[in-house]
Amino acid sequence: MSRKTVIAFGVSIFTAFFAPSGPALAQSELSWTYSRAVSTDVEATDLLIAYGVPFSGFLLARFDCDRNGGAPFVHANFVTEIGAATERSPANLFVQPHGGAALSVSGLVYTDPYDFGAVGMTAELPLTHPFFSALRQYDSLSYHLPGLPGNTLPLAQARGDISQFLQDCANIDQLDARTSPASGHPEPQDPAGNCARFTNMRSRTETFPLEITFSNQTSEDRVLFWIDHDGLPHQLAYLATGQEATTATYVTHPMMITNASGQCLAVVEPQVGQSRHEIRN
Repeated sequence: MSRKTVIAFGVSIFTAFFAPSGPALAQSELSWTYSRAVSTDVEATDLLIAYGVPFSGFLLARFDCDRNGGAPFVHANFVTEIGAATERSPANLFVQPHGGAALSVSGLVYTDPYDFGAVGMTAELPLTHPFFSALRQYDSLSYHLPGLPGNTLPLAQARGDISQFLQDCANIDQLDARTSPASGHPEPQDPAGNCARFTNMRSRTETFPLEITFSNQTSEDRVLFWIDHDGLPHQLAYLATGQEATTATYVTHPMMITNASGQCLAVVEPQVGQSRHEIRN
């Protein structure tokens, strides 16, 4: 992959949206991503797993763990055709595990929840809902509203992440902000680390090119890395206070920001149409 980086002097982040419009996506460009941001404040802990183009706005399904002061549950969002249904109207999603018995999910129709043109159904589901047993058990499933086209979710390659998400959600009160879900060991704080937020971080596709400027608005030096397709960091720029770096990249190519010692401070997920990111304390 070729990229250009320009340094300029002067004083001057899992958000994920549903966006079915735009270039057609091949199935090979879609995958599951589990994002885990654990806080000492349980209400601030963020657990979500989604299927789509990682680190972009193009998702077909998204599941967020929520607690809201009570027992954990999941906000489930499915992109699908809604026909003539209107915003917030009741709906029943037909779910067919491939090789298993059909089941239904009750929820509400949504239209364009983030101004990205998406339509589908949203539901709040307890962790005991049969849908989650299907996610764990089968290699794939399809879903649709009655009489309308829908989508298919491949599950076999994501079974570990799906199970981990559901386990973490069930035990959200006991999660340790210092450990990763895969190993149970402290998260690394180095250029190959995940900043206690992402697992399997790496660049994916070159479908959506963009050019983005990173501006160091902190009082200390910052280093910008591109994470390649193998999950390895490549330094793009060393930014003193007030410096900027402009780089050509793609949606789905994560960038990492570290301090001068190489400690990971943030992971940035360039979004479609984004042209600037200000690095702040």
